[in-house]
Amino acid sequence: MQRVLSICVALVSIVGVANADEHADALKIVDQAIKVHGGEAALSKIVSMKFKLKSTSFVGDDKVGALSETAISGNDKMRVATFDENGKTESVEVINGQRGWAKAGQTEDLTEKQIEYWRESIVLNWTTLLVPLKSKEYRLKLADEITLNDRKLVGVTIDRENKPAIKVYFDKETHLFVKTQRKYKNEEDKEIDEESFYSEYKDLPQIMQPMKCVTMENGVKVSEATVTEVTFFEKPLDDKLFEKP
Repeated sequence: MQRVLSICVALVSIVGVANADEHADALKIVDQAIKVHGGEAALSKIVSMKFKLKSTSFVGDDKVGALSETAISGNDKMRVATFDENGKTESVEVINGQRGWAKAGQTEDLTEKQIEYWRESIVLNWTTLLVPLKSKEYRLKLADEITLNDRKLVGVTIDRENKPAIKVYFDKETHLFVKTQRKYKNEEDKEIDEESFYSEYKDLPQIMQPMKCVTMENGVKVSEATVTEVTFFEKPLDDKLFEKP
């Protein structure tokens, strides 16, 4: 029995070292990307953001255009407002911690699944700033290399306790952030494989920012969005933004 226990301890130690090495290798990829995207000193100061989007959603054969403005503060607050072509607000969705509301005429509470989806979207947005990936709450490991539009991409898998893993991919040569991939369950409890592709980078004062995002669900294109304006802040946004609309 003593011998068996010794072997088990040795195996656990070897696995621990292997996991640590893999985390370190993945972290090197992230660090390379951080340098290209603006550097850790600049990126780590950002705690909130606002951006405007011009987007198109694809529903079957129909295309639906929209203008929207998103505000994100910290890792648990978000406000998304959509507007018509005249700039009039059509709908508002707000996430504030574990609470969430949607307003399109009257205000309704979001379901737990809707809140969880938006909270995960906040996390996904923060991954594009890369520095949050170095948090101790995440374990990183290498993902398989893939090819996209004849470009080699290197990948990192983000493991989070009691949460679905997120994969992020970078151009192997330029180190720019190119793709995210995650799974989630929709309102009908159907598992969705979501892939988002980032392109058309612009060198802003603080960071290199992708200005275009295309999203696929289970291999089908569902949206295409262009960033028309983006601002990053080094302090939290006004809490009033995230009150019940």
